[in-house]
Amino acid sequence: MDDRFNSLGDEEREAILPEDVFGASASAVPGRPLRSVLRPPGDVIEASKAAAPVLGVFARLAGFAGAGRRLTPNGNLTLADARELITLLGTGDVMDPVIGDQVFKTRSSAELPGLRFLFTWAKKAGVVRVLHGKMVATKRGLALAGGNPVGDSLSAMFDKAL
Repeated sequence: MDDRFNSLGDEEREAILPEDVFGASASAVPGRPLRSVLRPPGDVIEASKAAAPVLGVFARLAGFAGAGRRLTPNGNLTLADARELITLLGTGDVMDPVIGDQVFKTRSSAELPGLRFLFTWAKKAGVVRVLHGKMVATKRGLALAGGNPVGDSLSAMFDKAL
């Protein structure tokens, strides 16, 4: 039966199927109108942005960085800082993973993909920066860590981060 249906042309298939078979994805079918999507009010959008979990992660990272945390010569976080940050930020990375009965020592924070991703993202979002071999919280990052974004609303911080 499937082969017979699949061998039919588009017009013949549409004639067989009921009007509402495609539900919300009706726009994927040529000739079918898009259904309306209601946009939430502006204050609801702003509140949602301000409550985004990534802002809390960035605030904790900026608070941790403060006036400066030393980086390795390659520009990576030190292993001691990485060990603290994977717990503080909840990256899900594992230091010194054990597979079977063998321990694989973590030699660099670059081996921790979740932490590396958040560190790079925070730099691009302007929460932290690298200055003279240190990770330093920016004015924006410190304001976020203090819960008082100076000159920026939390919504603007969200927009900058994304």
